[in-house]
Amino acid sequence: PYINVIVARKKDADNPTYAKFVQAYHEKSVQDLISKRTKGTQYEVKRSVADVRGILTRIESQIKAKK
Repeated sequence: PYINVIVARKKDADNPTYAKFVQAYHEKSVQDLISKRTKGTQYEVKRSVADVRGILTRIESQIKAKK
């Protein structure tokens, strides 16, 4: 499995172009197309910045522990 995450540098957090992209990505028609093209194997999950940071920290710790 893999995760696609849309992120921006801190200085670009309020970039209106990025905001338009994210808004378009979350539109129902786009999600329907993604679902159709991936035969239902990919789906949208909305998480807060804090959640994503926590997940990444946990994964990094797990990887480091295996080295």
